[in-house]
Amino acid sequence: LGPAGGEHTTAACSEPGAELLEAAGVEVLAGDDVHRADPASLALFEVLTEVAPVRWCFSMRLSAPGSSAHGFAARLLEAGRTTGVFLRRLDEPGLVELLDSIGVESLDSGSAASMLLRLTGGHPQFVLEALRVAWRDSGPNQDIARWPEPGSFAARAAAQLACLSPPALELARLAAL
Repeated sequence: LGPAGGEHTTAACSEPGAELLEAAGVEVLAGDDVHRADPASLALFEVLTEVAPVRWCFSMRLSAPGSSAHGFAARLLEAGRTTGVFLRRLDEPGLVELLDSIGVESLDSGSAASMLLRLTGGHPQFVLEALRVAWRDSGPNQDIARWPEPGSFAARAAAQLACLSPPALELARLAAL
């Protein structure tokens, strides 16, 4: 759906969309990166959360007040149709707990947590990506000192930095130093 469809398209698609989901036996739908969705798609999601017999799981970054995504999340929260779960950065004890819960016998959770904190800053998505890359490349027994830096999150970080205004980018560079 594009912005040209607007509310008319949302209303026209919501009932058939709900019927299609029900007929297909869909019980859960997940939407990732909802903060990037256009206003018409968000409007359709919002209507479908009311009419479709489906449980929803939306993943999104915190959005600026006034943005379509922020309004979408706020309306769902206010209506009691969602529960917000906010993932904060993990500190070293949190990383140790996460690694212990994975249960890899040969992995020293304390050393790995320290390295992961330096590599990812404790950002949950980056932590999971670093673990995925390490396991993909050499399996969980790999020496953690040689875990590769996950290129996919480096690219995501670069994309986020590219969206900053010049003064905000200068401030981010200063903070990194």
